[in-house]
Amino acid sequence: MTEIEKFWINFQEKLQNKGRIVGVRLHFSKAKNKFGCDGETRDGLKFHLTVGTGFCFIILHFSASEGDASDLIRALIKVSGYSPFCRYVEDEMTLIEWNDGDPEKYFSTLIKANKESLQRIPKSFYQEKTCATAQA
Repeated sequence: MTEIEKFWINFQEKLQNKGRIVGVRLHFSKAKNKFGCDGETRDGLKFHLTVGTGFCFIILHFSASEGDASDLIRALIKVSGYSPFCRYVEDEMTLIEWNDGDPEKYFSTLIKANKESLQRIPKSFYQEKTCATAQA
């Protein structure tokens, strides 16, 4: 087993155990490096993850027309320890980004790059959804 496969197997276990998402599968055997991997939720949502060293940044790519990524996003919050700060569209894919360094500076970079449908995500957005779901 390669170091890359070990990294993504460990990441998948964190999503399932710490993130408490059931049925997520990462296609780690196809991953070419530690920074990017394709995956699929049990509901059939296909996605791509880009992960920086030490979870300093995470980018989730998915097609919103294929399904809802809320459970996966909540699991990534639990695994990384912080919330996503923005979302935008690129090549018909929705991208949601986490940045543990300087998200405000990076958001300015995305504005300058004219990212389609760029939106700032309030820190409490997904936590509030989790609380509402727990109360239902």
